[in-house]
Amino acid sequence: MEYEIRKDGITAKINSKGAELVSLEKNGREYIWEGDSKYWGRHAPVLFPFVGSLKCGSFTYEKEIFPMGQHGFARDMEFSRKKVSKDNDKITFELTDSEETYSKYPFHFKLTNKYALSGNSLLTEWDVTNTDEKLLYFSIGGHPAFNCPFAPEKSKKLSENKYYLKLSKDGEYLKEINARYLEDGVVSDRIETIKLKKGALIPDRELFKDDALIMENCQFDKASIYEDGEKYLSISFKAPVAGIWSPAGKDAPFICVEPWFGRADAASFDGELKDRAYENMLYPGGTFKASYRITV
Repeated sequence: MEYEIRKDGITAKINSKGAELVSLEKNGREYIWEGDSKYWGRHAPVLFPFVGSLKCGSFTYEKEIFPMGQHGFARDMEFSRKKVSKDNDKITFELTDSEETYSKYPFHFKLTNKYALSGNSLLTEWDVTNTDEKLLYFSIGGHPAFNCPFAPEKSKKLSENKYYLKLSKDGEYLKEINARYLEDGVVSDRIETIKLKKGALIPDRELFKDDALIMENCQFDKASIYEDGEKYLSISFKAPVAGIWSPAGKDAPFICVEPWFGRADAASFDGELKDRAYENMLYPGGTFKASYRITV
C-alpha cells in the first residue's frame, strides 16, 4: 500500500512493501526514478540485512551455510505502518523477524524505517534493534535513484554537460576519489583513483561499464547533482561506504547515490558472517541508528 506525507510544497510517497520511497516531488518536479523495468524496476529500496552480494550467494553462521540473495530480503517484504504524525509530515514503518526470515537469517530483530519532511528535505532514518539473546550481525543501506538523464558521451568542460555530480567532505570539494569495482557481483581488489575538478564527477557510459563505483572509508558525506550548472538535488550522510551506480550499457536516465553501512563480499573472502568487511554487530537489546537526507 502506498502512503503520502506532505509539507511546505514537498510530497513524498512511500510503499509499505519494502518501506520504499517511490516518489519525491516539489513544484511539479519528480526527483525519484519511476522504476521502469526496462532499466531498473525499483526506486529507492532499503538494503537489509545485507548490502550487495554474498560470495557464492550464501553466508556462514556458526558453521551453517545460509543462501541469501543480493541486498537481503527487506526490500521485498511488507512493512507495517506504525505511526503517522498529526501534521502528516512524518511516517514510520516497521519490520520484525518471522518464521520466514528466521529460516534464512537466524536472528530476531526489529527494523524501523522513518521518513520526515522538513524545510526542503526528506530525512530517512533507520533503527535496527537486536531483540535476540545473542549477537546480531547485519548490514543496512540506501539505494535511492534520482532522475538524471545524462548523456552517454561527456565533455571535459563542465559547462557542456547538462548533468554532473559534485562530491564533498566536511564542506570541501574532493580532488579525487578511490573507487573499488565489482567483479561477478563481489568486490575485486582493483582500486582506481579518479581525479576530480572542484569535486565534479561527470557520469557517462564508460564510468559504469564495470557496475557500481564503491568508495570506502567515508570518502565523501555529500553528493550534489547539478543540472545546467545549477544544483537541483543533494544527498548527505555519514556512512563508511558509498556506492554510485547506473545500469551498465543502458544509458539509463537516472543515477543512484547510495549510503552503505556494509558492503558486498570481497572476491577473496572466506570467513563467517562476523568476519565480513563493514559488518555491524549489536548486543542483545541494543539499537543501531543511521540516516541520510535528500534536499531538493
